[in-house]
Amino acid sequence: MDLFSALFEPKCIALIGASSDEKRTTSRPQRFLAKHGFTGEILPVNPGRAEIFGLKAYKDIDSVPGEIDHAYILLNGKDAVAALAACGRHGVKVASILAGGFADAGAAGASLQDELLRIVKETGIRLVGPNSIGTVSTDPPMALTANAAFAIDELRAGNWGLVSQSGSLIGALLSRADARGVGFSRLISVGNEVDLAVGELADLLVDDAKTRAILLFMETLRDGERLARAARRAHAAGKPVIAYKLGRSEIGQELAKSHTGAIAGSDATFDAFCRRHGIVRVSMFESLVDVPALLVDRPPVKGKRVAVATMLKVLSADIAHKTEAGGVALGLADGQAAALAAREIEKRVRAHAPTARLDGFLIQKMERGLAEVIVGFRRDPLVGPTVTVGLGGVLAEIYKDAATRLAPVDEAEARRMIDEVKGLATVRGYRNLPKGDVAALARAVAALSRLAHEAFAEVAEAEINPLLVKRDGEGVVAVDGLVLLMTKIGG
Repeated sequence: MDLFSALFEPKCIALIGASSDEKRTTSRPQRFLAKHGFTGEILPVNPGRAEIFGLKAYKDIDSVPGEIDHAYILLNGKDAVAALAACGRHGVKVASILAGGFADAGAAGASLQDELLRIVKETGIRLVGPNSIGTVSTDPPMALTANAAFAIDELRAGNWGLVSQSGSLIGALLSRADARGVGFSRLISVGNEVDLAVGELADLLVDDAKTRAILLFMETLRDGERLARAARRAHAAGKPVIAYKLGRSEIGQELAKSHTGAIAGSDATFDAFCRRHGIVRVSMFESLVDVPALLVDRPPVKGKRVAVATMLKVLSADIAHKTEAGGVALGLADGQAAALAAREIEKRVRAHAPTARLDGFLIQKMERGLAEVIVGFRRDPLVGPTVTVGLGGVLAEIYKDAATRLAPVDEAEARRMIDEVKGLATVRGYRNLPKGDVAALARAVAALSRLAHEAFAEVAEAEINPLLVKRDGEGVVAVDGLVLLMTKIGG
């Protein structure tokens, strides 16, 4: 039996340290295997019991007749180490260890984990864990897990495979998926990854006919080279790889460290890794459930991916400042990335403004300029129409570096306004910096100021932010704009 079959489709499973007490965690694997229809042989191992839940119990692994495909070790510390050694001698193909208390628990635990690694190297047995809450297949059914989430009445089958470095969060993902009518093909908790790690397991799922998308819940990256290979193979096979990594915040990084004894590492470097190898990284846990459906069955790109980078923005009359609402995504290389970004933007915007009406999304070519400028028009209740130019982008309200005139203004006056804005010295050729197209900026300011005319009396406010100033002679580009009408202001 090969590694994949021993992991996900074993015919014979030994449960070392199985319990007959339904209140104990160590009773769950046997109960869940039976509950969800495992049709193979289950061999409980417990020297203190003659039978457990109606099945004959064996005093130790050496008393078990025949070959064992997968052993789940439900013992702690040194007893777990001894059980793994016995499994290695017996010729067990794969073992999983439930207990923590190894590298995740300081120096003493790390020493025990070194013993596990030594046994793996000496005997050739493959190991999942320690700190693995189990392995599950839905077709054929095999719920080899101590995770209480699998007490559910029905195990929903599906075609997404999950490899998780966190066992506890599998249940949360399972419930979210089930609420959306989504099922999984395989789920595996890798724990501390003494031997089998995310990369090798993802690689196995690339060749699994029942898995069409590979989901990764990660706390750290231990086998990057193998995961990179798996991602390349998955891309060629048309199977998207989607990753959520704990640790974007300092709190998340500390949690990752405490979970598996891992150092979470730099978030930026993991981003770079995902980009290089075509892994879709999601920023929200729930997106692991939402995103695969957007990506499955999309034809793989042949050869090297080449695309024009784009910007995606939410369209909503109820959201004046899209960046603040999380309504903008930049640097999207292809349609797949845009589809993913749209889903995540929608979630962020809904959280920021629950009652906002969302009309869709706007895709724009990514533009770059020498400076970001804000140009605004407003009908002031005291002095009448005004026009303003200042430093733009997200910094506009921070620095308040702007010049204002009564509107309308001509291009000459607009140029004087530009000269007053300290932050725009960069586009005026300050200290031999590349000069921006100030003339085009002045024309834009003058043009917006003409909203003061009676023909546009319904316009209460208008704003272009940011307006990108390109190199001299290349013009300006309006990236985002806002218009408020009198009827809107009035209620």
